[in-house]
Amino acid sequence: MKSYGWLLLALAPVAAAQDKSAPAPAQVVVNGEAERDFVAGKLVIGKKAIAESGAQNAGEVLRREPAVTVGKNGQLSLMGLPGYTQILVDGQPPTAADPMQLDALQIERIEIIKSATAETGPFGLAGTINIVRRKVERKAMTQVRANGNMAGGQGGGGVTLTSNQLPDASPWSYNYALVADRRNTPGLRQYRQEQTIGGQQVVLYQGEDSSSGRLDMFTGDFNAEVKLTLAHKLRFSAEAGRIVESSGATDQRTWPDARRLAVDKQSRTPMTTRSAAVTWSWNIDDESRFELMLRSIATNLDNDYQRFEQWAPGQPRTRFDAWQKDSRNNILDLKYNTELGAGHEISAGAKFSRNSDDTNYLNLVNGLPDLSFGVLGNKVAGRSTTTRFFVQDDWRLDRANALGFGLSTEEHELDLREGPYENRSTYRIWSPTLHFAHKIGGDRKRQLRASLARTFQAPGDYQLMLRPYINYLAPCNAAGQCGANTPDTNDKSGNPKLQPERALGLNLRYSHGFGSGSEFATELYSRRIDNKIGTMLALESVAWANVPRYVSRPANLGEADIYGISFEGRSSAKDFWKDAPALDLNGSVGFSRSHLRDLPGSDNRIPGQLPWRAKLGLSYSVPGMPLKLNADANWLPSDWTRQNLVERAYQSSRFTLNTSAAWKVNPKTRLVFSIDNLVKRKGRQIDEYSAQGLTLTGYSERDSNTRLRVSLDTTLGD
Repeated sequence: MKSYGWLLLALAPVAAAQDKSAPAPAQVVVNGEAERDFVAGKLVIGKKAIAESGAQNAGEVLRREPAVTVGKNGQLSLMGLPGYTQILVDGQPPTAADPMQLDALQIERIEIIKSATAETGPFGLAGTINIVRRKVERKAMTQVRANGNMAGGQGGGGVTLTSNQLPDASPWSYNYALVADRRNTPGLRQYRQEQTIGGQQVVLYQGEDSSSGRLDMFTGDFNAEVKLTLAHKLRFSAEAGRIVESSGATDQRTWPDARRLAVDKQSRTPMTTRSAAVTWSWNIDDESRFELMLRSIATNLDNDYQRFEQWAPGQPRTRFDAWQKDSRNNILDLKYNTELGAGHEISAGAKFSRNSDDTNYLNLVNGLPDLSFGVLGNKVAGRSTTTRFFVQDDWRLDRANALGFGLSTEEHELDLREGPYENRSTYRIWSPTLHFAHKIGGDRKRQLRASLARTFQAPGDYQLMLRPYINYLAPCNAAGQCGANTPDTNDKSGNPKLQPERALGLNLRYSHGFGSGSEFATELYSRRIDNKIGTMLALESVAWANVPRYVSRPANLGEADIYGISFEGRSSAKDFWKDAPALDLNGSVGFSRSHLRDLPGSDNRIPGQLPWRAKLGLSYSVPGMPLKLNADANWLPSDWTRQNLVERAYQSSRFTLNTSAAWKVNPKTRLVFSIDNLVKRKGRQIDEYSAQGLTLTGYSERDSNTRLRVSLDTTLGD
């Protein structure tokens, strides 16, 4: 990797010797219907492409993009690295709601960077996806979307209203968006647990878990903009939302000796968010701009969990666990950028934030306090401050070459108090980045790019907390009177000594465009990770029991390596034959390998990093009809992954197929019918624990559901 870095630095003076008079064009059209920009390695999915896709939210838009990987749990990522892809909204971390559920009517564009830049920050080890919401425009327009959906026989639906208004003879303009949505997710899981001693397998128990989940979302945002002078502009924004996740489940479990357990579980998690921001923009001159933003965010999150257990034989047991979390975050963000001429631009910025979290817990067993948590108290208080600076220098050296260099630094301090225990965690990181782009022969359709970046993965506050999660099948009903548990019923707790992951990453990409909307690209990438964060499962003495118990904690596992190659392409049939049907294809194939050096044993790869992955999408406009058909398919292989010395897990292969049909009723109205997960297949999982001479193996099968949706989009004014 150091050799690659020196190679990039060596290329810079060679490129500088070229003609600097003509700047490179900023836009490249790589799809007949979707305009995408390639600026310093950034792929941009524009508003037109989003509107014509018929997708309902950001997740559906990204699911069809060849550069984006869809994991086995549906999580979207870059380079097949779930958990290592930074997701931003308007360049900022999301407030609380899932950004992938952001309605497509609210999105201006989506930016994808498969490396790190100083401006997006040091935490995108696999890259960054930035969802940019629509800003206030100088025109009047209102759009409405209504939809209904069904999965597993359970229905839902929603309405989205967006409006942009420009009052007559006024310097003010504003927009707002209102979203109400309900989605149901039923589930069914069959499972069994086996024990192996001396090569003999014995079934310990088996059961079936039936669940039904529901998500209710109500959000609204308002943005107003006023031009104070030709150079100064103020923008006000406010958001509010309430999201409620509720679920119910029944679990029936039996043992070979005729023991039975029937469990009824109910959970409800409402979340309320509020935020307000004011932004001042100053166009200092034609080349320079300064922006200052003040933002305040408040989040209230509650969780109530009730569990009724009926044992046969045995006495019933009722558990009630609840927690309430209140968060406050205040942010000051400053940015400055200037153009020095000849395609040379410098940007810099600073960000200061202060966050407070207070969480209160209540744990009852049969209506009485669960004293096993008493040693850590019933409250956790966290106070954190973050300071970040960045500078970015992008230089279009000539018609064929561009060079970008950036540096970002961040300092983070967290004070965490849990009852009598207090922990302070501090880290300071420096992240240099270097990008080079070359247009072969000056042709914008033939590009070679190289990126070298230092990135990080910071531990979450929840990973530092000592307060445990105690498995319900090995409960502690009184302080100091807990019995022993087993590896598969382990307790979970945090690690106050956890350190950030540090990674050095290299990307080499070649892209070749042809025709007006076709392109092929191949990309090589590698990552060297230090202090890889994983989990350690061990038998240890704990404060909430007087006997050793198995506990799973996050831990720094040592060094890890990632290598991969991907092939991506998009093609329009009309690029090969003028009279061809309006058929567009896109897809990707990726191969990768990862290895945790300090974790012995087989299958010691990074979770989620599969040996290969593939996806294919098509779009077809029916001749003579205002009808457009879309389909996208995704293939993922089965794999074993070792979590630690004790635990490893298997997941079966996964194939998903999604289809949609969009009927353009008139220029302002469109009807979309879509089917997600058209081919239903059961997902199989194996969890294996090996400790103290015995092996526990859990087998489970989970049903998948097909989701149907019908939506109607209309524009009321333009």
